[in-house]
Amino acid sequence: MKNHTKQHQSKARRSGAEKPGPFYTVKYEYRRLNTAQLQSNQKYQRPVDPKHVREIVENFDPLYLDEILVSFRDGRYYVVDGQNRIAAFKQMNRGRDCTINCKVFRGLTYEQEADLFHHLDSIKKKLRYCDVVRARAESKSDPVIVGIGKILSRYGLAWSFSGAGSNKNSTINANHAIIKSHEYLGPEMFELMIRLLVRTWGGHRDSMAASFIKGLTLFVKLYVHDADEEVFVKKLSAASPVEIKSMARAEVSAPRDDIKYARVFLSRYNFRSTNRLDYRLE
Repeated sequence: MKNHTKQHQSKARRSGAEKPGPFYTVKYEYRRLNTAQLQSNQKYQRPVDPKHVREIVENFDPLYLDEILVSFRDGRYYVVDGQNRIAAFKQMNRGRDCTINCKVFRGLTYEQEADLFHHLDSIKKKLRYCDVVRARAESKSDPVIVGIGKILSRYGLAWSFSGAGSNKNSTINANHAIIKSHEYLGPEMFELMIRLLVRTWGGHRDSMAASFIKGLTLFVKLYVHDADEEVFVKKLSAASPVEIKSMARAEVSAPRDDIKYARVFLSRYNFRSTNRLDYRLE
């Protein structure tokens, strides 16, 4: 009986009956590859989702992004998982190819790639950035998140964790922009930024957008010691958030949204002013 069992196990291993899924045993390595080298749009994949790409860009943080999964087959690098992330990286690089972190499998067939994609798609339910922030807020264990929440509440703002979507009056859902603003400015200047936001535009939903917050964050960082709060509120409140958004879009020479909006804030502040602020946005 003992020898028969060994023979049976040996035969099962040879036949593959006990062999795990192909992607568990295939060798892989971590490499940095240029997106121009990567072949996408395999038939087993879903098309790139512009909404998902936009959400990645608006909430970008490399801490929450895994490596692109790639299969090196027949001398080419085929993307198995990560098309949306690739599109987001290229969008942030002005549509140009860029170098990214990849996990490269070697020895997979096309069919095994499809099997790997299906396996990953069926088991992964990654937390969105907003879900991570919500969990940190609910745990009350992160002093930074708790502090941000208190400041927002102090100025009558609700903190939503719904992720990308339409903004509501007096409601912040630009989670990444808010946390990065606090990190960039520190608690005191961050509170000043929030106070300016609320005093000037009264919590209008368009002023709650990520790009708006980024622009005001940059303005406060650069001009906190020179700009007058009352002058800012008076000058900038004369323009609605919708008008400011339109003016920012017209700043086509600015490389980033925060600079576009900061330019508008600076221009409106300096309009017919005897105490003009100098240009520091490059």
